[in-house]
Formats: sequence, structure tokens, C-alpha cells
Amino acid sequence: MSYLSKLKILNLIERFHFENFLEIGTSFSKYIHYFCSKYVFVCKFLINSIIEIKVTNRVDYKKIDDVFYYEPGGTSTKNLVHWIQTYQKKELALFDYGKLNMKYYGQPHPPKYDVNNFKKWKLKTLLTISDSDPFSSEKDIKFFLDAIERKTEFIQIKNLKNYNHLDYLWSSDAKEDIYYDIIKFLKE
Repeated sequence: MSYLSKLKILNLIERFHFENFLEIGTSFSKYIHYFCSKYVFVCKFLINSIIEIKVTNRVDYKKIDDVFYYEPGGTSTKNLVHWIQTYQKKELALFDYGKLNMKYYGQPHPPKYDVNNFKKWKLKTLLTISDSDPFSSEKDIKFFLDAIERKTEFIQIKNLKNYNHLDYLWSSDAKEDIYYDIIKFLKE
């Protein structure tokens, strides 16, 4: 599925006023759990197609039904659309309501976030990136750091090899490869 197709899906979600994207409630979780236990290959295909992940074979798709059963998942559609807007425009700005920007902001374009506060903070930050994650790449980290003009003395970057976006949560290796480092970082 191409990036353009994703945008078309987002437009449909917005048009039909779905408040949440991939929100999994209790009854819906049971249906997905059952479906994915019977048709593992379909669930694997759908997941990989929707987010265009590089298959890393870190997730045991035979257990994907359990992942869907317990995964709280989802986000608001507005949040997802705002993420796409930020990605497309390469700027940190408030949500773009289009023709309604005048109503919400009193100007035709959404205001940019004031990142000056980030420059003052001396809060240590841990960021993870992977060569196989299309949503957390070195380019994205550079964009973020440039936007907030943060000094790297307060930033720690954890580089992972062969981790796609879902592997951070669903991989059986995540505990050793990521979580121990996060706990150590938080304790420091």
C-alpha cells in the first residue's frame, strides 16, 4: 500500500467521522482474536500492508491473535491526521483545520509550536531509532532535534538493528534489546 493510499484511507476515516483509528474495544478484540487465530496469514498481510513495515521476523505471527486481544491500541483520528500533516509539511505546527483555521486560530494557517521552551530544558531524553522502522528513522530524529534546537548532551540515542515499528512492543527480543536500557535510563 503506497503512502498515497494511506492518505486516501485517512480521508475516508475523516469523512465518515470515525473518532478513533484502530481502537480495539473488548467485544471487537474478541472478534479479531478469533479471526486472527484462524487466519494468521491474513492478519500478517494486513498489518504489514497497512504500515508498510519491513518484515524482520521478530514477531511470532502465530500468536498475533493474542497480541490483538491484549493490545490496547488505537489513537484518535485527529491525532493520526495531525501526524501525517507534520510529516508532509516538515514543520511542528498545531492541527491544520484547512478552511476552519480562521475560526480556530484567527489566521489562515495553523501557528507553529513554540519550541523555545525545549531549548531551556535540561531534561535527559532517550530516543530509539532503527534501520527498519519507517516511523523512527535517523532522518526523523534529525528533523526533531533541529526543530527544537536541542543540544545532544541531553539526548541519548539508542540505535537498533532490524527492528520495525511494531517490534518495539511485539518482539520477544524487546525485553533484552530495549526495555532493560529504558529502565536503566529512567533509574539514572
